[in-house]
Amino acid sequence: MLNIDGDACVHARSATSRCTACVDACPRGAWTVDWREVAFQPDACDGCGVCVPACPAGVLELAQPPRLRPDGAGCACLVCERCADDGTLEADALRLPCVHGLSEARILQAHGRGLRRLELRTGDCGTCPRGGGQPLTQRLAALNRALQARGAAPVVLAGTEDAVRGVRPEDARRSFFRRFFERPGAALAEGAGGNAEGSDRRRDALERLARLGPGPGLWSVVLDPARCNGCGVCATLCPELALGWLEGGGQAALRFDAARCTGCQLCVEVCDRDALRPAAVDEAWPGGPQHFFQVKPCRRCHAPIRRGATASEDADLCPICAVATVGRSGRLVVD
Repeated sequence: MLNIDGDACVHARSATSRCTACVDACPRGAWTVDWREVAFQPDACDGCGVCVPACPAGVLELAQPPRLRPDGAGCACLVCERCADDGTLEADALRLPCVHGLSEARILQAHGRGLRRLELRTGDCGTCPRGGGQPLTQRLAALNRALQARGAAPVVLAGTEDAVRGVRPEDARRSFFRRFFERPGAALAEGAGGNAEGSDRRRDALERLARLGPGPGLWSVVLDPARCNGCGVCATLCPELALGWLEGGGQAALRFDAARCTGCQLCVEVCDRDALRPAAVDEAWPGGPQHFFQVKPCRRCHAPIRRGATASEDADLCPICAVATVGRSGRLVVD
């Protein structure tokens, strides 16, 4: 069954959240979301675990989480519980209710113990009702891009070796020694399997990637500066502090830290200008502060406002005053 940390849910952090990740992934309808609450029906859950990697906030975790144990050659085998044993399975193969319930964080934990090749034994995933979540193959492809950008060896799916660059054993050894000379403590911990067991949280996956060096994250958003009015709500509500403002000298810049973004899309949902959207697979926010604004006082309330390069000359009201109805003049008259 599931361990649930309700306080971590994005719905608990903001009433404006429209996240339905658990609902969309669950094949049994065990999760429901409405304007009042997020509800879970334990009797409907079959323990497939597909909702675990789908949750961006790390609310969910299997009571008995899987642990990949790569062999001496860096290989591991995942087997769907609905896949019949044809007598060719290794004794240490890991049988799961659904292989697509394996999170990025668990893969990276095994990567720290030497995992370099992953074999999947499944049934017909296309007709399986548990196929509502994002396939493991897609998530592994994104994870491998992040690993290779850091000079680390990828985790190759059996039968796809030719499709992934840098998977030769000598390349993996060079990657290890290069990182050893650059960051010896982290490299030794990975090579010896010294990383402590973690969780399924996306934050845990990002922290493990950060130990390998700088590089792209696994989730991101894209900003349309022509739509942004600089209100700052996205940065205020971001639960991971992935978005923030840098201000000084009459200027402001929106900062995005891909190493913190877990893909909850709360920033996308709260933006009333549709200035933010989830990034596509081949997109990434450029490094460093982006999209500079001029800072000036609001003409009506005098609060500081940020004006983008595309703002009109008369855009001198803060976002609140721009939509508020003008009432009293604010002057005190004494007879």
